[in-house]
Amino acid sequence: MSVPAKVTYISLSADDPATDAGFEAAIAAARATLGGSHPLRVAGETRAGGGVIERRYPADTRVVVARVSAG
Repeated sequence: MSVPAKVTYISLSADDPATDAGFEAAIAAARATLGGSHPLRVAGETRAGGGVIERRYPADTRVVVARVSAG
């Protein structure tokens, strides 16, 4: 049985255009969702929250990772 390849910082130094393109696409997709607002969902239904909690990236607190409704 073959184990799927795991992308790590070390393996990213390999010259593989397909891996590089996939990694860059994943990073772009993740960046596109940064700072988004997310409602409170209970049992699959959106509910009114008790305010908003903002979470920031610890390494650069200027970057808002998400805004979520408080429960």
